[in-house]
Amino acid sequence: MGLSKNEYDLLKQLVNNLDDNQKLDIANLLNTKKQKTKITKNEISKIYKSITTTKECPHCHSKHIIKCGKSSNKQKYYCKECNTYFIPTENTLLFNTKKDISVWATYMNCMLDKKSIRECAKICNISLKTSFNWRHKILDVLSNMMNDVKLNGIVESDETYTAISYKGNHKKSKTFIMPREPHKRGGDIHIRGLSKEQVCIFCSLNLNNLSYGKVSNLGKPNWKSIYNIIKDNIEKGSIFVTDDFSGYDKISDKLNLDHIAIKRGKHTNGTFNIQKMNNYHSQLKLFINGIFKGVSTKYLNNYIVYHNFVNISKSDKNKKTLDLQEYIFKTNCKDLIKGNMRPAIPA
Repeated sequence: MGLSKNEYDLLKQLVNNLDDNQKLDIANLLNTKKQKTKITKNEISKIYKSITTTKECPHCHSKHIIKCGKSSNKQKYYCKECNTYFIPTENTLLFNTKKDISVWATYMNCMLDKKSIRECAKICNISLKTSFNWRHKILDVLSNMMNDVKLNGIVESDETYTAISYKGNHKKSKTFIMPREPHKRGGDIHIRGLSKEQVCIFCSLNLNNLSYGKVSNLGKPNWKSIYNIIKDNIEKGSIFVTDDFSGYDKISDKLNLDHIAIKRGKHTNGTFNIQKMNNYHSQLKLFINGIFKGVSTKYLNNYIVYHNFVNISKSDKNKKTLDLQEYIFKTNCKDLIKGNMRPAIPA
């Protein structure tokens, strides 16, 4: 839908009032939008070749390996150290997959376009169940990438809350017991203020748009659970900008951080604020509740990772696609879908 003449004239006036650097930023943004967004077949074949060329054993990481015949037209290897046979895709998402790598590549492209599970299934010609499983297998592996994020410089941190959701936990489950009466879709929280019906999500973001977030606890913030989330992902000496929750003082002391607290009722402390983090929270809730119409709490960490990679990372879409595929196809994965191993509330 195009702009009306009045809207276009107003936009033109606003652009004319910008300085040269700001105009250049907008020009670069528009050029980025024109970049290619689909990965080529040649790029897919390069990725597949790098995946199927192994240099070490996936079990013991020994380099003392030899070729040892083929299985289903796939090269087999034998490890002289741990005496095991394997194929290059063992312990990855491509192990025992019945679909071609190009279908996985198309599926990941759909995820970067933030398409629903049903839309992904239709585009990739796979079942709805397979589409759901693929999404969370990919996000489980992507979580490893997010765990390696190291935040430094000025790091804004804050918590946000969302209603607990048991969506997807059914009566057929042998391990899950519903702790309350089920709410109707879109039902309100039944207790005023912070309570165990709300999930506390702790998030951190620096000025380079590196981000990290996880479910902390139910109800009011717990400084120990926040500390366990951030302790390995923020560098010593960073400037830790938060609200005035007292627990952040303890965390700053333990991690050797310079702490800047924004007092209640204030928006800034000198030149420091947490407006970037407030904007992050708004985007996260729009992503979860607006685009995906709410998600089960047990998958909430995966959608935080999904949001960080798709919406917060500065890379253009084509680079994100290549980075995602390189990482997902080569990284060892742990399937949490089988056996209902994923807890209703993330640990």
